[in-house]
Amino acid sequence: MDDEVKGKIFRIFENVKKPGPNIKNERPIINASVAGKNNIVSGRDINIAGDLNIKSPPKVNRTQFTPGPQHITAKQAKQLKDVIDNLALKEEAGGMPRNKACKKWWSKLKERYSVASYREIPVHLGDEALSWIKQQSAIKRHKIRRTNNPKWRNELYSAIWAKSKNLNLSKGDVYNIVYTNLDKRVSSLTQLGEQNLKKLHSIIMKLE
Repeated sequence: MDDEVKGKIFRIFENVKKPGPNIKNERPIINASVAGKNNIVSGRDINIAGDLNIKSPPKVNRTQFTPGPQHITAKQAKQLKDVIDNLALKEEAGGMPRNKACKKWWSKLKERYSVASYREIPVHLGDEALSWIKQQSAIKRHKIRRTNNPKWRNELYSAIWAKSKNLNLSKGDVYNIVYTNLDKRVSSLTQLGEQNLKKLHSIIMKLE
């Protein structure tokens, strides 16, 4: 065996001895087989008379999930994600870190439907899943009414205008609904008190 090969072998064993950063009491596992006689490894000294065969650890193949027609649609998946993102913001307003809140609600959703990924939820349960997570969001909204009133109002504004847009209602149409149902003339929803804002939200959400 020439000096160049011996040098490479020595560097391999040197790297095994050196712990990497942030590794405590852990050493990489290297499977090596040596063919031949009179091979000696003692401390930092290596004397190999035969052939050295180093085997790398086996690669772990991870199977990626691909949704099929039996699973929720891409649209339903996005709707679920949007609601959970909104839930995380509510939790953050209450003092919970947003990333922790996201993990919490994704876990709750997956546990409810016994799936490893939310994309595995059966398509026939997609609307139910969305309805359930929206209910959880509404519960959280009610809780932040006192702790973070501006956020609570903004949540209702956003929901009212989003639903109005889906129904092709203009701002004027919405203000007319306010006047007809609440007997209030407004040029902005910010002019409504808490009770009337909540009533308007309920009215708009029930429109088809």
